[in-house]
Amino acid sequence: MSHWEAILRWITKYNIKSILDAPCGSGSDHGAFRQAGVERILGIDLVASEGPDFLRADLTVFHPDRDWDTVYINCIFCSNVVGKGDHAALAKNYASWPVRYILLYDTPGFNRETHFLEAGWRKLEDEDDGQGHGSRQQMWGK
Repeated sequence: MSHWEAILRWITKYNIKSILDAPCGSGSDHGAFRQAGVERILGIDLVASEGPDFLRADLTVFHPDRDWDTVYINCIFCSNVVGKGDHAALAKNYASWPVRYILLYDTPGFNRETHFLEAGWRKLEDEDDGQGHGSRQQMWGK
């Protein structure tokens, strides 16, 4: 099973129509999101990407200026490159965003769950990606 199976199922189940794709907002995921019914996507990453639906930002301090259905977080907590802050600053910042859900695909390493729970989030769904390296797909809500 690929991680897309759970991600796309949850996008449909939770009626997600707008996604902040942060990080890895290069657009490679946007086609799959649109096929699942997502109408508005903004890709955000530490590195510049081309196009009107992308921006470069430090995710430890960036804060969206309007509401979105979800942030899709793909493989940043297992990375050493998170911006000016550390993993804790990153997790706390994501937890403060004006979104209804946090949709996460990542490999365990840094305990981001503590920061999400402290900010009032609760885990709604949690699945192993079945690839044998411990990566998880999680859906969080408030």
